[in-house]
Amino acid sequence: MQVYGWVEDNETAIMRHVVEFKGLFPEQKITTNVIRDWCGAIVSSRKVQRVLAKNFNRVNHGKVSYYI
Repeated sequence: MQVYGWVEDNETAIMRHVVEFKGLFPEQKITTNVIRDWCGAIVSSRKVQRVLAKNFNRVNHGKVSYYI
């Protein structure tokens, strides 16, 4: 992902967006679709899901899953 002249890898960008989202909306659940939308839908849902699964614990499965 290229932002303002520098290049940032996708995982770093996604995690930066997660931290930003959690800071602004601490009561909201972290889901793949929420973070993908928050990123501006630049990265795929699958990539967001992989990054979230790598860095957080998943609760539930399927459409009702979220990360803590």
